[in-house]
Amino acid sequence: MSKFVSSLILSFAIVAMTAFVAVGQEVTKSLSLSRDTTVGAQKISRGDYTVKFIDDKDGQIAFLKGSREVAKANYRLVKLTRPAPDTSVIFNVGTDGSYKLTRIELKGESFALELE
Repeated sequence: MSKFVSSLILSFAIVAMTAFVAVGQEVTKSLSLSRDTTVGAQKISRGDYTVKFIDDKDGQIAFLKGSREVAKANYRLVKLTRPAPDTSVIFNVGTDGSYKLTRIELKGESFALELE
């Protein structure tokens, strides 16, 4: 009986670990912004940032300057027809001349992040 219980517990543990691996993982990438911009509702200065997001579902992206979080925004994943050849950012220009970050494509990834 104890062998059966041990086997059952081991089976549940393996299934749980397999399910955990299938869930998206947090990705951290470097990103350089060439101009002052708005991300979500926050204004951030041009410069180098680290971005963190989950790679397989829509969610929230965080922009970090060093270890300090400076902005967050919601994003949705958009499939690309082929992996992005380079990292690129796309801005929209507002009526007041300000820039808003609307899309990020990361080198080698087959998806883009569209920011809200």
